[in-house]
Amino acid sequence: LVAEEGVGRLVVGEPRRPADGAPGDAAERVRAFAAKLARATGLEVEWVDETLTSHEAAERLRAAGRSGRAARARLDAIAAQILLQEALDRRAEGKGP
Repeated sequence: LVAEEGVGRLVVGEPRRPADGAPGDAAERVRAFAAKLARATGLEVEWVDETLTSHEAAERLRAAGRSGRAARARLDAIAAQILLQEALDRRAEGKGP
C-alpha cells in the first residue's frame, strides 16, 4: 500500500500530557509501533505533538453543526487531519524534515 500510494513519510502523533508536555502514558507503545512500521516500510517517522487534537477535532465538528454519534465516528479522522496539516505546515515553514 505504501508503494502503491507513493507514501514518502510516516506522520505519527506523539501522545503528550497537556499539563507539562512530557510524553504521556501511551508514548512508549506508540514509539514501539512507529518503529515497527518504519522498519517494515523503510520510511522515516515524523513526530507531531498530538496534545488536544481530539479536543480541537470535536470543536471543529461542533462548529460545523455535527454532534452526537456521527461526530464521534469522525473524531479520529479529523484529529488525524489536524496532525497531518501540522506536519505539512512545519515543512512549508522550513521547520520540519
